Amino acid sequence: MKTLYEAANALEAHMLADLLKQEGLQAQVLGEHLQGAVGELPAGGFVRLLIPDEQHSAARAVIERWEATQVSDPTPPRAAPAGNGRGVWIFLAGVLLGLVLGLMA
Repeated sequence: MKTLYEAANALEAHMLADLLKQEGLQAQVLGEHLQGAVGELPAGGFVRLLIPDEQHSAARAVIERWEATQVSDPTPPRAAPAGNGRGVWIFLAGVLLGLVLGLMA
């Protein structure tokens, strides 16, 4: 058995294992229960996908195809609404009014 992929978490590992099984390949998830001990162990590299040696090249092709179809950021960041600076002046007027009323009391 060879390590094919180091997954970020158990969910990703099982998703990829199922994808490989759909392609007729045998994949095994190893280390999924170690994530609960993160405070005790060095972080990262816990969850791995193992594949039989003779299926490694075919499985690597499936993983590369999957990585090529991943969307890095599905939602673009929202732009801040363009303002004319009026909100700043309203805020400052409110602060000034609060100070004046506070001093009068």
